[in-house]
Amino acid sequence: MTAPNDPLWAVKELIQSQPWYKRFSNTITASVGSLVGLLWLAVSFGVDVPDDVSKWVFVVIGILTALGILKTPNGMTETQLKEIQEVTAGRHRKL
Repeated sequence: MTAPNDPLWAVKELIQSQPWYKRFSNTITASVGSLVGLLWLAVSFGVDVPDDVSKWVFVVIGILTALGILKTPNGMTETQLKEIQEVTAGRHRKL
């Protein structure tokens, strides 16, 4: 564990204390959307649904998945901590 005099100790504590599903929230959202899309694909092959309806439902599932990913709050990651450390050390790329 880091010492409280480390300027990034609060970020490190946040990363360590968050649940695993918070860290991978967007991956989980994308996976659920993909599974729903695959489930619809399997169902649409077994049910007599017009091709246009089947395609539009698949498109709607894709749009809803994208919106779900957009609206899902992200957790902190080790990559973000490394970027913050680079910025505070002055080694980050110049914009």
